[in-house]
Amino acid sequence: MEDHTTTIDLDMTNDETIHEQITAEAVAFIDEWLDEHGWFVDARTIDFALDLRHLLSAAKSDVHDDELQVTEPV
Repeated sequence: MEDHTTTIDLDMTNDETIHEQITAEAVAFIDEWLDEHGWFVDARTIDFALDLRHLLSAAKSDVHDDELQVTEPV
């Protein structure tokens, strides 16, 4: 089984930009993964991205490390 994990390096000195950093990195990761697998963006993909954004937003206050791993669900 392929490993679809990426590490996101965050600048933890500015709490207001942490969410934006996570969102931008997650969207880039998803976009790259979709491109590698020949997927196109459709309503389902957009819903997934929005769900991920909400999860990351909720987790924002729990980010205490300088790295966050985003793993593709199996």
